[in-house]
Amino acid sequence: MRFYTLISLVLVIALLSGCAGTKKGCCPGCKDTEIEITIKDVEGFHFLYYEITGPYEIAWSGFPKLMVYLQENQIDFGPYAAGIYLDDPMEVAAEECRSEVGFMIKAPFDATGDFKYKKIDDFKAVSSNYTSYDQIEGRYEAIMKYMDENKLEFAGPPIEIHKGDGKNVDADIMVPIK
Repeated sequence: MRFYTLISLVLVIALLSGCAGTKKGCCPGCKDTEIEITIKDVEGFHFLYYEITGPYEIAWSGFPKLMVYLQENQIDFGPYAAGIYLDDPMEVAAEECRSEVGFMIKAPFDATGDFKYKKIDDFKAVSSNYTSYDQIEGRYEAIMKYMDENKLEFAGPPIEIHKGDGKNVDADIMVPIK
């Protein structure tokens, strides 16, 4: 049952993540009236992922293959998927944008083939939650504005943690800060 719930999550993310990591053009005309920005301490995690280069719209395209890899290798994974967006799409051509997309797993793992493993250490982040994909653009803009107004410095690329259940979107954008 858990596998089918996760597959549903994967399909929803893959189909709807066309806005993930972008700043412009995702939701023309959408109105985000209230955006909550928080600073939080984020606990580190083990991350099993694949790398992909290209428009962020395709970042989640390898997720079904990752799910098969997790199952075949009997990897104990948690409930959260994550995307790390390494390039600013306002500065880097879409076809050159790099992403790391994967799952938080419960222990270190010696990944093979197309997959990699790394430990993400604890970090402090400016964060905002979204529950609809048409909110992404507004969240990124609000985070950037908040960081600028509060003179906060980047300590790494944005990370989106997807906590949805396959039926409902629930994700946090976290921008690591110094």
